[in-house]
Amino acid sequence: MISTNKTIICLHIPKTGGVSLNEIAKKQYKKDEVIKFQAGPDFFEFKGDTHKKEKIKYIQGHLGFGFHDEFSIDATYITMLRNPIDRVISNYYFILQTERHFLNKELKDKDYSLKEYVESGIALNTDNCQVRYLSGNVDIPHKTCYREMLKQAINNLNSHFSVFGTQEYYDEFLLLMSEIHNWKVPFYKKYNITKKRASIKNVDAETIEV
Repeated sequence: MISTNKTIICLHIPKTGGVSLNEIAKKQYKKDEVIKFQAGPDFFEFKGDTHKKEKIKYIQGHLGFGFHDEFSIDATYITMLRNPIDRVISNYYFILQTERHFLNKELKDKDYSLKEYVESGIALNTDNCQVRYLSGNVDIPHKTCYREMLKQAINNLNSHFSVFGTQEYYDEFLLLMSEIHNWKVPFYKKYNITKKRASIKNVDAETIEV
């Protein structure tokens, strides 16, 4: 079993329930024991602060596997996964409904359908996103070495993740966190939910195939 004394890195794949999970995580630790990373200078400032680094127990963010090497810390990963087609559908409608999203204007200006969005190549988020995150290949070009990426993703899950689960079994995931990482599982609220989205059963077969 992976040691539970390690720093936890929550590998937050978009639209898998990660925002809700991170809100729950905040209740498990002191304020200075949790840090959230976005792209930008915060990472480099923190990387050099050994004293602050030693306090951290939980790191969250849209981080690909391998982040522990950047920090040179003893870490274990957790993540939440989701039916990949349903995840892309949710992501598409979330972008359309969220004006602050960096792709919102482009999707609206070009009036992309769900099928056109997936085919467009404007976001790696539509291109084997979960495998990319888990294998540490978030930024490589489209259509590259999927089978090798998949093998690496599975190997990483088996070797470096103390807990992983699926959005469809969210409560069971939290119970595992309680058992393995001594979390106190609270009543929780779901955040960042995509509203007014098509159900996967109502999306046409051609789009699903894409």
